[in-house]
Amino acid sequence: MKHGFLDRASVSSSFLYGARILLKGKYEKNPCKTGVWRETSGDMKTKSAAPDPADQPSGLKPASPKPEAAKPEGLPMGRRLVFELSGLSALVFFPLGFYQPFFPLWLSGQHLDAEAIGLVMAMPTILRVISSPTLSGLADRHIAPRYLLVVFSVLACLGWLTLSQMHSFMAVVVIVSLSTTLMLAMLPLCEVMTLDAIRAHAQLRYGRLRVWGSLSFMAANMGGGFFIAATSGQNVPYVLAFLCGLTGLFGLFMQTGLTLPGRMTASQSHAVKPLPRRLYVLLLGLAAINASYAVLNGFGPVLWLEQGFAASDVGWLTASSVIAEVYIFIKIGGASSPKRALLFMFLGALAGMLRWSMMAMVGTLVWVALSQVLHALSYGLFHLGALAMVTHLAPFERRARAQGLMSASNGLFYALTMLAAGPLVSQFGVGAYWAMVPCVALGLVLIFVACRPVFARTAS
Repeated sequence: MKHGFLDRASVSSSFLYGARILLKGKYEKNPCKTGVWRETSGDMKTKSAAPDPADQPSGLKPASPKPEAAKPEGLPMGRRLVFELSGLSALVFFPLGFYQPFFPLWLSGQHLDAEAIGLVMAMPTILRVISSPTLSGLADRHIAPRYLLVVFSVLACLGWLTLSQMHSFMAVVVIVSLSTTLMLAMLPLCEVMTLDAIRAHAQLRYGRLRVWGSLSFMAANMGGGFFIAATSGQNVPYVLAFLCGLTGLFGLFMQTGLTLPGRMTASQSHAVKPLPRRLYVLLLGLAAINASYAVLNGFGPVLWLEQGFAASDVGWLTASSVIAEVYIFIKIGGASSPKRALLFMFLGALAGMLRWSMMAMVGTLVWVALSQVLHALSYGLFHLGALAMVTHLAPFERRARAQGLMSASNGLFYALTMLAAGPLVSQFGVGAYWAMVPCVALGLVLIFVACRPVFARTAS
């Protein structure tokens, strides 16, 4: 009877406590649960403490608060986020994969000679070097990356549509330069949005999102050839306009890409850290290594044909490097720490020097195929490490500008090396690859200087 009386008393006390809350709308202390406070209305602070199980009346469960996991604005969880970032990577790289091999064909169809085509193709690189940091930097403080991506894609779409109606050479140069620059400016924004999502959701892996860009680029290379053969090279601007417009439409329905870490008042702007000097040194090193691909990208297929390989061999040699890149992106995923990023860059650079040395030797088809497989390390692994290290060194409020600077420095060094690659190939043939080895060595030294603190911690 004693225990039954206590149970009824506890129940009665709880009933009276609930009635007082409904009537007063205040914070009340539960007489049955020492130290537990429940919020109804008012401005008093909530105090929570774990109740003693012995004090709990029979049949009543203690109400424990369930804190919700913080979700950064604009970064949805789950499959939608993975779909958005993977789809964005594919849509951004697809027009580039179509533009690179087939746009010169359209220029040739406009009765332009080789010098004029070279000028038209070179101007976007110059404009990209000048404008890329500024255009990408807008995503730090002024316009959210997603909205900026939509603006760039729409403007590029309009530019390609306008190009088909241009007949003046100077008008073609201006429109192509602007449209190509805007199309290339979407790449750093795609990287920024992906890296922002990885910061918020540690389970994401950069390589497994970026791999769709590589596959898309390869699909555009292969599928574009069939399209040009079946239709006409005169449709190239319309295809580029459609692809850029499709990217902008996709961006309108995305939920990610709304972070503006650099937006602040004038009184707060002095507290933002500038880009460190080590980052600039690192970007120079990355640009030097990226420039070492000038001979392969500009003259690789031509040199293979001169060595006696069939056209079909050239096709699958190119595809094998992309397959190796895709494998490393899926297998590794990304660099989880600065130490791993540094290791990836060093292994990738060493593989690059080995690759160019192998390319410089006239060998069999198997020998060249082995050198192409090294693309998994010389580009895939190196890119994962480089992107992680740039993210580590750049302040979050300047992460878009850092991506723009990397794009600009890569473009500048690559263009300068491409200018030197032509005479080298004319003079030495496959021996021109030997000149790419010092480019990688120089980049490796600059990376060591920039990442010396990380290297010292790794060695210790």
